[in-house]
Amino acid sequence: MNYGVESISRVVRKLVGDHQPIMDSVQLKSTGAEYTLESGTVLGVITAEDKHVQLDPAAADGSDAAVCVLAMDVTVPAADDEAAPVYIHGEMLEDGLIWPDGITEAEKKTAIAQLRGVGLFVI
Repeated sequence: MNYGVESISRVVRKLVGDHQPIMDSVQLKSTGAEYTLESGTVLGVITAEDKHVQLDPAAADGSDAAVCVLAMDVTVPAADDEAAPVYIHGEMLEDGLIWPDGITEAEKKTAIAQLRGVGLFVI
C-alpha cells in the first residue's frame, strides 16, 4: 500500500524502536502553500476536520494534543490534502522525533504522555 504517496525518501536518523510498530494512514491538511513534513514529525489532529498537522501546543482545535508520528517525509501540495503513513503504536526513539519550533520541555513532556496514551512509547 502506498498511502497515496508518490515517492519515498530515506531518512538517516533512527526513529522506531525494537517493538513492532503499527501504521495507519491519515490526511495531512493543506494550508494553501506547499509544505513538507519530515519522518518523525509529531502530529495532532484538527478535530472538526479530522485532518492532521504538526503538533501545536498553543492551539485549541485538537492539534494541541499529540496523536501519532509521521512515518516518512511527505510534501503536502498547496491545494489538496495529502494522505500520509503514520505510526499509531510502537516504540519511538526520542532522538528521532521532530517537535514544533519553540516547544517547551513541559509541553514536550505533556506530548510524550499523550503519545503513550495512544500506544506510542517514547524511549
